[in-house]
Amino acid sequence: KLPFCQRRAAISVVSALLCFWFSTLSLPEAPKAQRCVGILVFTVSMWISEAAPFEATAMLVAPLGATLSVMEGSRAEQATRLLASVFNDSLYLVLSGFVISSIFSSCQLDCHAAAFLQRRLGHRPFVFMLAIMFLGAGLSALVSNVTAPLLLIEVVKPLLRDLPTDSRYSRALLLGLAFSCNVGGMMTPISSPQNIASLQALRATGSDIAWAEWLSLSVPFCAVAIVVAWTLILAVYSFDLSPDEASRPRRSSSIAAVVFEREELSYGKLGGLAGATATLCSFACEDVSMAFGGTSSLALLFVALAIGTGCISRQTFNAYNWHLLFLIG
Repeated sequence: KLPFCQRRAAISVVSALLCFWFSTLSLPEAPKAQRCVGILVFTVSMWISEAAPFEATAMLVAPLGATLSVMEGSRAEQATRLLASVFNDSLYLVLSGFVISSIFSSCQLDCHAAAFLQRRLGHRPFVFMLAIMFLGAGLSALVSNVTAPLLLIEVVKPLLRDLPTDSRYSRALLLGLAFSCNVGGMMTPISSPQNIASLQALRATGSDIAWAEWLSLSVPFCAVAIVVAWTLILAVYSFDLSPDEASRPRRSSSIAAVVFEREELSYGKLGGLAGATATLCSFACEDVSMAFGGTSSLALLFVALAIGTGCISRQTFNAYNWHLLFLIG
């Protein structure tokens, strides 16, 4: 008798294949479009049922498209075009985001920023929460909204441990961090996989959008969205004191100091930080990025220099979320 996980996978695959077969009946007069719909339904069904890892299902799309001949030309020509679309120039922006995230993390920028905010705003918890939300959005814009909350949650954990378990403030702070990182995922083209996919679809139509144009719209919108989210959190969570909090002295309501093990900021880390900052600024300046062949070419150049100069190790490079690249492709 098969284990439950294997039975579930088998049932899910059979269900996905049935969905694929039913979908081929929808467009009998357009066989190629019909098969495309079948692949789409099959992929979504496999993702929803979790019959296989997401990246494994994503890897099936290009071979299935070539095998079922969903495009014009021979199967070899179709496979060439489909595989070329998987690793396109937009994915180099994602890869550069991984490298920038590693450099910022090695310099402990998130910890230093949170400690600075605590020193300045620790006696005003509500304003401190707003500052943490803006910090989360900023980090999400620079290193992706997947990595930023993971970095910041390690910073705020010691703060949460000093609060009562039934504290409304701790829950509000975590919600604010989650909302702000989601908002920050819209701020730059490299801040979320959805942005990369949208940029890729835009380039497929022969159009493009410069970083400066993107930022001119996203920065004001995201700033307003964060303030609105913060206001709603304040309205929903009235921050009434729990019994434990009420019994404490008034001075203990301030935010505890951010404690972390400081690492030496070597010249190599400073060089990597300067390179990452210069690359981000070049992304925002179209004239500079075009001097290197575009943002994707500049991103690959930065990755090569970061690895070649030792700013990131080979182990760090191998540990990146490569499955995410296949999902985007």
